Amino acid sequence: MIKATGGVHVILSYNYEDLFSQVSQGADDRGLDVNSLECCQNDHFELISAAFLKERLEGLL
Repeated sequence: MIKATGGVHVILSYNYEDLFSQVSQGADDRGLDVNSLECCQNDHFELISAAFLKERLEGLL
């Protein structure tokens, strides 16, 4: 999958902030780049909104 996409970035909503360190540690234990993980102040519905996705994707260009 990463070869096809060039990378993966995971954004967790603040609803999962208390789990973020566990997710990060699990990723690190499996050799994944923890810099590809982020916990933001948006809730999970805001994360899938068209405006949020557009802003994030345009920031990659």
